[in-house]
Amino acid sequence: MQAACGVFRFGVFEVDLRTEELRKQGMKLRLPRQSFAVLTLLLERPGQLVSREELREKLWPADTFVDFDHGLNAAVNRLREALGDSADVPRFIETLPRRGYRFIAPVEAPAQHDLSSLTAQEVSAPQSAREKTGADPPVLNTVSRPGLVPSTKAIFVSAVFLLMVGLVFVYWRGLHRAAAGNEPVPHAEVTLMPFTSYKGQEVSPAFSPDGNQIVFAWDGGNSDGSSRFDLYVKVIGSESLLRLTSKPAVWLVPAWSPDGRTIAFLRTSDNGSGIFSVPAIGGPERKLAGISFQYPPAMTLNWSPDGKQLAYAVYEGADLQHPPSIIRILTLETGEVRQISTPQCAEAFSPIFSPDGKWLAFNCGTDQMSRIFVMPRGGGKALEVASAPGTPLPLAWSQDGKRIIFSKDYTGDLWEVDVSIEGGKASALLFARDAIQPAVARQGSRLAYAYGRDNMNLWGVDLNGKGKLTPQLLISSTRAQRAPDISPDGEKIAFESDRTGLEEIWISDFDGSNPVQLTDFHSGAGTARWSPDGGRIVFDSRESGAAALYLVDPHGGPPRKIQISIQNASVPSWSRDGRWIYFTSDVPPSGGLYKTPAEGGNAVLLSRTIGYNVQEAADGSLYFASAIVNADIHVLAKIGGQERSLSNMPRVAYPTDWVLAANGIYFIDRRGARARISFFEFDNGKVRVVTELQKDPGIWCGIALSRDQRWLVYSQIDEKVSDIMLAENFR
Repeated sequence: MQAACGVFRFGVFEVDLRTEELRKQGMKLRLPRQSFAVLTLLLERPGQLVSREELREKLWPADTFVDFDHGLNAAVNRLREALGDSADVPRFIETLPRRGYRFIAPVEAPAQHDLSSLTAQEVSAPQSAREKTGADPPVLNTVSRPGLVPSTKAIFVSAVFLLMVGLVFVYWRGLHRAAAGNEPVPHAEVTLMPFTSYKGQEVSPAFSPDGNQIVFAWDGGNSDGSSRFDLYVKVIGSESLLRLTSKPAVWLVPAWSPDGRTIAFLRTSDNGSGIFSVPAIGGPERKLAGISFQYPPAMTLNWSPDGKQLAYAVYEGADLQHPPSIIRILTLETGEVRQISTPQCAEAFSPIFSPDGKWLAFNCGTDQMSRIFVMPRGGGKALEVASAPGTPLPLAWSQDGKRIIFSKDYTGDLWEVDVSIEGGKASALLFARDAIQPAVARQGSRLAYAYGRDNMNLWGVDLNGKGKLTPQLLISSTRAQRAPDISPDGEKIAFESDRTGLEEIWISDFDGSNPVQLTDFHSGAGTARWSPDGGRIVFDSRESGAAALYLVDPHGGPPRKIQISIQNASVPSWSRDGRWIYFTSDVPPSGGLYKTPAEGGNAVLLSRTIGYNVQEAADGSLYFASAIVNADIHVLAKIGGQERSLSNMPRVAYPTDWVLAANGIYFIDRRGARARISFFEFDNGKVRVVTELQKDPGIWCGIALSRDQRWLVYSQIDEKVSDIMLAENFR
């Protein structure tokens, strides 16, 4: 069949075969060449099977040496990511297992001749996706949705000059619909540029009320694991810096007052944490509240539009009765602090007022899922509007108050969801990659965010070494590798890496040679653990929408989901005999510590404590971390089932910061100015330092011990680099 020329249309997408461009609502999406080729083949035969063999012939000639299965899976995954599609519930691309793929959405195909020969009368405006499919338009919820505006029908104009209209029409249609309130303005006109480009890390941007200045935190270029931040202000279009603080902090998050006179900020510091304020033009600090913050990546501070209150989240406990993170509102005039109840969320982070001050959005962390809610400002029923795998990160409202912008932890991209439409779908802002901490200007059309990635590598310490134990670099790349686990024979290491774009499970030889990717999911995978016989690896993933456990053969083959009776299973580990898999479920009311037969089945409740990183001792006792941050190590006795906190053992900052040995516990000790690996001895309850770490070991990155107890392997952030990016014409 001869390939069609021209433009395919489906849903809100257009595919131009002549320019090899994929556009969504007029905005060009970045799509790798092989992914575009797959899309073209599917669009040429909508509703029909395109076999894997056909795709191989088209994409990779017979004389090309390539891992075809991995290459094709990666190409399809990138395509689905660009389309916002799901393999489990496909809207566009259906997988026919072991056979191929089929395009299942209605397609408006081009004619088989050159479109430039058509007259204007022969060209009609494309119907919207809802008109083409006969689906009803979204229903606006007039009671529980912010940013409500009436729904109207877009009006299309006829083309006069084909080439001009072909380029302008989609953008015009998006503008018209945005004015009517049905869709956001497309981002085709967005101009992206670096706002800062200093050595080190620039993070936590916040706009001035007029949108012409940004306050941010900068570590001064000292990104060596002991980074400390201060606040700076910079005018857009100028390189002059105004330094506001001179008390370097572990983390800083600023918020600019609506009247422009004051900047409030959260500070996490070894010398005292809390909420402070400083004049926007510089001057003395004033402490507003003394508060402890345990999870810097999710720290936010947000000023109400009337300038009277500040919203933030604070850590307050570690069990279901005392949620780890709760929302608080500080009234500045009186100093009163009020807690906001979030009964649908046990761990609430990142509260932020809507532009009109009527709504409060926040992020909910459950089982390594980030769920975004919107609720009335004064409290009440919260409505979930979006979710994504990963830890909860800061949010931003769009200027018109209809959309929430957020970042996905596992992909590092910014997304937006329209909260004015019932059942609104999240879509990617594909111009914002490797992005976190979005901020939207209240005047002007500007978006800012922190752009960057950590270069994290795996290091090892030979405990049999003489003298000073010097760490050795084992596994590295320009991206991140973390959460190691050593095979029972000591020959290989399983680990997480995002070197192909998402967190996936890899294995390599102990020295880092011969790396092999074992998983290729859309939502990432983590917490890989070798079975005692070395024949299987268990891990967790949110590929199916909720956390679940999977098994994979380290020699190759597709992962298999373990069917168990408890939902939201994560952070797995093995029993010493390989018969059981321990895991946690941290979603009420079934939250707790469980075990399940290795092949799946009914889960057995071990403790109502939501424990993480379970490790079984030789006597059958179970050791686990009792909280998601700042955790005690608990011991659950095999005989009698008594649970107790391990006396004299220091708390660990994160649940994977420790590993069980025969006579004690190795753990990442973060109590000093610089992290180190220490050892807690069971016999005498004493702690000794094993080795000093030169740089930051990261969060939830793990530590592993070889079975012969010779080698410790851990993650280390060898380089941290981030800049503030500025997107102009963001509406």
